[in-house]
Amino acid sequence: MTAAVSLTSFDSVTVDQWADAKWRINNLYTIVDDQGSPMPFRMNEEQEQLFDSMWYWNCILKARQMGFSTAIAIFALDQCLFVPNTRAGIIAQTENDVLKLFKNKIRKVYDALPASFRERIGLKSMSKTEITLGNGSSLQVGMSMRSDTMTFLWVSEFGKICAKAPERAQ
Repeated sequence: MTAAVSLTSFDSVTVDQWADAKWRINNLYTIVDDQGSPMPFRMNEEQEQLFDSMWYWNCILKARQMGFSTAIAIFALDQCLFVPNTRAGIIAQTENDVLKLFKNKIRKVYDALPASFRERIGLKSMSKTEITLGNGSSLQVGMSMRSDTMTFLWVSEFGKICAKAPERAQ
């Protein structure tokens, strides 16, 4: 894997790197660690295995504290940033989970991108649960997703949703 790049200058990033989603995910995004300090996001072995074997239907069985929520949220954001007209949705279990997931896994990661990069993409709007970008893409977090055709949908804690609200899971 190549060393992380500084996004203060776009000159050091090649066209091939910009085109490679795996490279972008491992080099462009910053997360906050358990102590509240910013750090570069790097996929761990399990996240990389998911990324390498991803297809249109993926199920992760009870994988706690392996960083899948963070990795999948970053993947969804990355798709919205780099693939115009992407409609991404994340379904969370409770309203509190919706707000926390958007704030901690989407908003903070987006806000940590250099301003010059964000300006190139353009931000149309951002609420507590949705970001809409200048390239026509949007990423929404909610307790359900309706009335839009999603190109990416992640259901977080689906097992809990099935157990507590089977009609909602259906």
